[in-house]
Amino acid sequence: MIKILMCSRERIRVTGHAHIDLTWLWTKDETVHLVAKGTFNYATWLMDKYPELVFAQSTAQLYEWIKKFYPRLYEKIKEKIKAGNWEIVGGSWSEHNANLLCGETLIRQYYYGKKFFEREFGVNVELAWLPDCFGFNWGMPQVLRKVGIKYFLTSKLNWQIERMKKPIPFPYHLFKWEGIDGSIVLSYLTPGSYCQNIDPKYLRKQLDVLEEKHGISYLLVLFGHGDHGGGPNRDMIERVKKLNKQGGFPEIEFGKAIDYFKEIEREYGDKLPVFRDELYLKTHRGTFTTEARIKKFLRKTEVGLINLEKLSTIAYLLGADYPQAQIDEMWKKLLFITTHDTIDGTSCEQVYNDLYVDEIPYIRNSLRDLTEKALDYIVSRISLEKDDNIVNVVVFNTLSWERDGILSISLKDIPFRKFEVRDPENNEIPYQIDESGEKLMFIAKNVPGLGYSVYKIIESDKDHEFNTSLKVGEWFLENDHLRVEIDPLKGTIRRLYDKVNDREVFDGSKGGNILEIYEDIPPNAPSGEPAWNIYLGQKHVISNVKSIEVLEKGPIRGVIRVELQYNDSRITEDIILYHDSEKVDVRLRVYWLEKYKFLKVSFPLSFKNDYATYEIPFGIIQRYRHDLKNSKMELEYPKRRWEEADTAKFEVPALRWAEVETPSKDYGVAFLNDSKYGFSYEKGGFKISLLRGPRRGYRKTPDSWADLSSDPLVGEHEIWYSIYPHKGTWKDVKMVHRGYEYNTPLITKIVNKGGEGESPSTYSFIEIKEGDVIVTAFKLDDEKNPILRIFEAYGKRQEVIVKTSVKIRDAWKTDMLEEDKYVNEKLMLARDNELKVRMHPFEVATIKILQKS
Repeated sequence: MIKILMCSRERIRVTGHAHIDLTWLWTKDETVHLVAKGTFNYATWLMDKYPELVFAQSTAQLYEWIKKFYPRLYEKIKEKIKAGNWEIVGGSWSEHNANLLCGETLIRQYYYGKKFFEREFGVNVELAWLPDCFGFNWGMPQVLRKVGIKYFLTSKLNWQIERMKKPIPFPYHLFKWEGIDGSIVLSYLTPGSYCQNIDPKYLRKQLDVLEEKHGISYLLVLFGHGDHGGGPNRDMIERVKKLNKQGGFPEIEFGKAIDYFKEIEREYGDKLPVFRDELYLKTHRGTFTTEARIKKFLRKTEVGLINLEKLSTIAYLLGADYPQAQIDEMWKKLLFITTHDTIDGTSCEQVYNDLYVDEIPYIRNSLRDLTEKALDYIVSRISLEKDDNIVNVVVFNTLSWERDGILSISLKDIPFRKFEVRDPENNEIPYQIDESGEKLMFIAKNVPGLGYSVYKIIESDKDHEFNTSLKVGEWFLENDHLRVEIDPLKGTIRRLYDKVNDREVFDGSKGGNILEIYEDIPPNAPSGEPAWNIYLGQKHVISNVKSIEVLEKGPIRGVIRVELQYNDSRITEDIILYHDSEKVDVRLRVYWLEKYKFLKVSFPLSFKNDYATYEIPFGIIQRYRHDLKNSKMELEYPKRRWEEADTAKFEVPALRWAEVETPSKDYGVAFLNDSKYGFSYEKGGFKISLLRGPRRGYRKTPDSWADLSSDPLVGEHEIWYSIYPHKGTWKDVKMVHRGYEYNTPLITKIVNKGGEGESPSTYSFIEIKEGDVIVTAFKLDDEKNPILRIFEAYGKRQEVIVKTSVKIRDAWKTDMLEEDKYVNEKLMLARDNELKVRMHPFEVATIKILQKS
């Protein structure tokens, strides 16, 4: 253990705190009108009685609620902030989950939080405050530094010590946390709790731990009642005062948490150990999967809001109004939902019922209406053919590179019984009517980045037949790339053969796409923490096949439907192959009635490796198989060897995709998903976690179960995932791009009459001419200047050329608050309509653009 020699003077700094869960075993209304109001009233009263008291409180959402409902209390808080008794910490809108959010949502937590604190109180928050959150992704340090946060505090990593049968404690309490891009934040894992009493023995023990591990005799303690608020009380304050007068006890003082960090940085910053990895919590792994409906809402809404910003910015540049207030309100409501416990799936049932009455309908309705408004305005500027025999289909691509995609259009929008489909070059292309007889499907090709193409559906008197490479048999699907064979007895994929690379993808003795249900019950049920934790027991392979049928036979796609049953739960599985696709798509519809069960899908591969690669916010991470006892292989991201703590990672978080490659890195198999966050990799294969059936809360809380389809607010679960075998590594096939494509469908706008504009039938508003970066945001700042955010996703230095539709007067790299405070860097080139940007490995660059008048 790294120790730092320092003087023998022992000091304890105590900061009052009330951890307040915005929702948990109680609702938002109780938090607003009982917990926050009561806690803050009492805290300000204590400050009047004890002027030496310092009280730290995070979460901009709490302050906004108090401002709205209790303005007199809000003014009292302002007074205490000015007096130095009340310390604002955190900088985020809420104490958020730090594994499941996409990178843009993570930025918006601090964008809205820090701007609120600066606007309302004139406070620049520099200390991230997430004491109770369930692990922290490796991309987070970059976000923190680029919003002006230098320090980070948590307490949760201590929990694994108590709750693991063999404790593998986190090695440090004071350390420098280095992210994937090299950004560093000085970090503190409190030796004690985030809501504790003033107990001399416990304080002494914490100080001893800090001295033993680091040789530092200076301790920061957060004291006060928490979770349901409360904060410090008179008895705690009196104990501090008494200890301060007591001989033989370390010096103890009230003070701000930020001052503790600054002193540690000043005195010992260059001597602290550096930790280059995620901060993985070795408990609460079930939260990656519990409450599937709310997690799916998160993924879809993130995509929708980012799309809305891009489309609204384009519309603004063409002359429309920009709906800033509505966008802000939607983001803040989503950020409330991403609070730990809420998005984690560990709150009580009423919390989720309330969301489906308030926040979720507001977001969905506003998102739909504003997106349509932006699309309508853009379409009005396009020159479209005016002919009663033509339906124009404007296809929008909101990603920043040219791409293909499947389109599905309601036949109700097409007034002809017979028709043909033509691409922007007027070539006739294949199409298909789906099995319902209600949807037209075709593949749009080469739709330009952050732009559109116009396809046409033209009335025809001919019957059309199309020949493609797709072949569909009773139990197989095949195209030029893949052959998929279904096991008629088990309903699994018996064989997946990569024709191009001459590779069997799955273990021939097992097959793949195997649906497994595990017993998942605490040994002392109904006690335990089933919503939080995983208790994997006996495995059951779902093999009760009710039927297998060919649903669609091309020419665009083939679909084989497998109907399965487990107890009273029903699973409809569509295995899908498109005629020119290199991946197999799977759509599950699950009517889920299982309690204390865990549904996973397993893929035993034809090769093994010691690790898998996973997407995280603004980066990737590699993790060893949890069943290894050792490994001779060294990871690249982060660069490290196997350690005992890797055995605890039997369930890990990721975003849009994960991948296993051969040890020689000549071949890989990626698994994409549309709404899943929990994964596992072991000798038996790679697995995606799909659904759980835990009891909510604790033994004494009301009997309530998550994710059951019998709940009308849950209903049938729809899950999409894909199997993508390929040559080379995740970098070679641009897997980060593929994950964005899978989660960001092309958008269609049907126009039955010609447009009056002058824009061409194919156009790109932003084009990456050179480089492999991803445009993660295109929006406006507070002064209506375009903001472009780009992400270097493949760990290499690049010089990127971006062509835009904006006539550029000037442009530069700014910080993620768009304020030029923490980043202000000139670009290599910014003129006319092009930007030349130098990018570092895994850099997220925010670029402010000034337009020519």
